Amino acid sequence: MKRIWIIRHGQSENNRSGLLSGWIDTPLTEQGIKDAENIRPVLEKEHFDRVYSSDLVRAKTTAETALPGVVYETTPKLREMNLGELAGRSPSIIPKDQLPYLSNVGYSAFGGESREEFYARISSFADELAASEYDSIAVFSHSGWLRGFLSITLGITSLSYKVVCGNCAIGVFEYDGTIWRLHSWMNLQ
Repeated sequence: MKRIWIIRHGQSENNRSGLLSGWIDTPLTEQGIKDAENIRPVLEKEHFDRVYSSDLVRAKTTAETALPGVVYETTPKLREMNLGELAGRSPSIIPKDQLPYLSNVGYSAFGGESREEFYARISSFADELAASEYDSIAVFSHSGWLRGFLSITLGITSLSYKVVCGNCAIGVFEYDGTIWRLHSWMNLQ
């Protein structure tokens, strides 16, 4: 049985400022470093055969802080959804009645990814994890990626904003060779 731990990054500068991030490479705040330090005791109890991280600095810094000395592989497959021209901007520029629509279809109208493209990227990486030789894997990523993996696992496409996914939230999933299952969900803040 494979067990995959997906960890959202700590608080970033854009999180603190209330800005949309997407693929913008925004660093962690001091609170974000503390967030990652706070999950260290949970993660240190586990032995990970392999550790992956999004190639964005907020995820990499979380990995390095939560698991000091860890050797990890970065990949853009673990990035947040591409928000296109909305990245770095305030969500207040989006009419409130459009937020559920964008949550369901994605951001291709703004030069970013559609929900379908984003979920295909997540599913592709999930297939790689399922086929890998490793049984215990840590993945440092982003809230949209973690929620997307959860949505795919549960087969519910409109789940994303209905699940609380705080900074350094952890989703633990199991794969039995046939199906992914949610094992546990932790918001440690």
